[in-house]
Amino acid sequence: MIAGAASVAEQVCRSCGGSHIDTFLKLGTTPLADRLSLKVDDGEEEPVFPLSVVVVE
Repeated sequence: MIAGAASVAEQVCRSCGGSHIDTFLKLGTTPLADRLSLKVDDGEEEPVFPLSVVVVE
């Protein structure tokens, strides 16, 4: 699996605009949820990205 090079941590909440973001739970890395690979053994590694649950105060 390839670590996502385009992964960016949000600095401002997209919902409320708050900037005090604290990580609540780190879920590790995961592939994109809606990426469907049509070939099982195409030789291409699936990219993975960090997934965390955060809370805005």
